[in-house]
Amino acid sequence: MLDLYDLIKKFIDQSILRRVDIISHPSADIDSIASAIALSLVIRSVSNPEICYLAPPGLDPVAKRVMTYIEGKGLLKLCNDFAGEILFIVDASSCSRVDAPCDKYQYVVVIDHHSIVSVDERNINVIDPSSTSSTEIILKIFRSNNIVINDTDLLDIFLSAILYETGLLTNYTEDTNENIKWLIEQGASLSKALQVIRRDLRYDEKIARLKGLARIRVYRTYDRKIICLTHISAHESLVASQMISAGCDLAIVVADKDHEKWIVARCNENICSDKNLGEIFINDIINRYNGSWGGHDKAAVAKIPMKKLDIEALFIEILNILRIRLGEIEKIDID
Repeated sequence: MLDLYDLIKKFIDQSILRRVDIISHPSADIDSIASAIALSLVIRSVSNPEICYLAPPGLDPVAKRVMTYIEGKGLLKLCNDFAGEILFIVDASSCSRVDAPCDKYQYVVVIDHHSIVSVDERNINVIDPSSTSSTEIILKIFRSNNIVINDTDLLDIFLSAILYETGLLTNYTEDTNENIKWLIEQGASLSKALQVIRRDLRYDEKIARLKGLARIRVYRTYDRKIICLTHISAHESLVASQMISAGCDLAIVVADKDHEKWIVARCNENICSDKNLGEIFINDIINRYNGSWGGHDKAAVAKIPMKKLDIEALFIEILNILRIRLGEIEKIDID
């Protein structure tokens, strides 16, 4: 993987770090915000340009709370104009994903931890699917270059981003362990990090979870692995994660969006020990319907550009693929 620290120093040597813009995906979560903050600290460890965060629309509640705190400390300046020499895209895989005019910049650097089917070779891509969060990609720079973080509140935010992105460590790697160990050694507090991401569900989130469960269809494989399908119009990831917590080994949530269908999937080790979600069914679905997808081995979202595609027909197609990949599947009556 490209050495991001060396790349930043190269930009400084070329005297093009007067203003740096950082942007993340719409509906940014705490990993997006934390990785933007961490990146700004890395840049400031070697130079002092103006750093602008181009806040995307629809920050989630936790990210919004963290962003308010960061603004108050003056760590990131909020900007509305794309005017820097370099654009860093964090926690997203492309210019189209963040709706940015990348042609305006001398360099575009993409930092992401999601599995990507194809990358834009015009950008400088720092992609590491082995990392469980974008924050972790940048924390490795701190560790390998002995960059000190003196603010314990920031350490707590970085730790909370890892906890959030790993589902409270239900999906982690040895690198995750090392990053958490390093953060705690630097002064991060596990209890404070949990407080950052802890919040009550909103009314609409509660309703989405209840609707998702009310519409659930449950199947089992010949070796008693549980597959769950449902459909919902919002909060698909929340519903999918809840289904896994409820006992599903593979959770698939279909959602109607503007001009397309979204398929959000989660799996645990019982299903995804030797195959990822792309291999299990998503690659076949997007090839069948000319869609696209991104995510991780155990958490992914596919987008199919067919608004009028019948959900029942899509469920049948998914189950047919799963029967090829996983063997015979039968429906379970849970009434």
